Amino acid sequence: MINVVIPMAGAGSRFQAEGFDKPKPFIDVNGKMMIERVLDGVSLPDAHYTLIIQERFREENGVRYGGKADAGRVLHGVGGA
Repeated sequence: MINVVIPMAGAGSRFQAEGFDKPKPFIDVNGKMMIERVLDGVSLPDAHYTLIIQERFREENGVRYGGKADAGRVLHGVGGA
């Protein structure tokens, strides 16, 4: 098994400077959040995915994981400003 770690705990300040009101992983791209598109594009057999996110971003953006599409994916909230 391979472990895939995807850090997404930054504030996305460059996107905010361009007028986006959400951190980069949560910006909508044709009906899906950017992070959903990343996960859809990463297909490794027997991989375990760990996503690292600031807890406040998870709460503010209603991010939750569960169900067969998210099997093998673990969401870890971290503190931060």
